[in-house]
Amino acid sequence: MIPNLIALPNYQYLVLPIGVHEVSLTQIEEFYAYNDRRKRLFNGFLKGSIDLVTAGCKCVYLGGSFVTSKDQPGDFDACWIRTALIQAFSSPNYIFFSSKVKAESNIRRRVSPVKVRRRR
Repeated sequence: MIPNLIALPNYQYLVLPIGVHEVSLTQIEEFYAYNDRRKRLFNGFLKGSIDLVTAGCKCVYLGGSFVTSKDQPGDFDACWIRTALIQAFSSPNYIFFSSKVKAESNIRRRVSPVKVRRRR
């Protein structure tokens, strides 16, 4: 279940409480895909998640302004554990970082990611 969004000092949008929140893709769609812009972003996240699961990924983390109350987020931030995916999953649509996973700007602002797990 996605927890209620909370206010942070000096930040204009409501955000998730600190932590990793395990939810389903259906829950993300119902909670966050409430206008045309958000639906387009969700559909892109869904397509990428399907590709990752097909390659053996066990979970995907979603963050950024998409998981805030911002009505028109610019994009979403996503990351995943890349172990064993590099050889199984090669696509020009995805960038694998050679060092530590890069934290996007919204994560640095203490916006918590949503963890999406693959159903067994």
